[in-house]
Amino acid sequence: MRNAIICCVAVLSAGSGLFAVAANFDGKTNLLCTATEVYECDAANACRVLGAEDAHDIRHMSVNFRNKTITLDHIDSSHSSRIERVDTVDGKLVLQGIEDGNNSEVDGGGWTLSIDDRYGTLVFTLAGEAVAFVGMGGCVSAD
Repeated sequence: MRNAIICCVAVLSAGSGLFAVAANFDGKTNLLCTATEVYECDAANACRVLGAEDAHDIRHMSVNFRNKTITLDHIDSSHSSRIERVDTVDGKLVLQGIEDGNNSEVDGGGWTLSIDDRYGTLVFTLAGEAVAFVGMGGCVSAD
């Protein structure tokens, strides 16, 4: 279950400390994103930083608005998640989706990405069964 949720987090981790003032965060321009902080939260352990060893394959991803997908850019991964909803609210581009995870496990969840439309800073959440992930970072234009 943890691996499938980490896969979801990777899909959600569209973020980094990279700020692109000239990028178009309009839901039409594809994005490259990098996570700088990811927190794993559950009732037993509260929230804790997901270390580099656990987060190495969820740091980089591509957001493709034409195909409505978010894909992990890790060399060993081809996982992508479908973007179900895109909206703009209060200066933020908001993307949402649902991830089923592995068919053999109960590990699905819902996710939300919120990208500031001026600088590309990002906050994301993923809520699964008894665990949640929260991340921060930023995105740059891929086009």
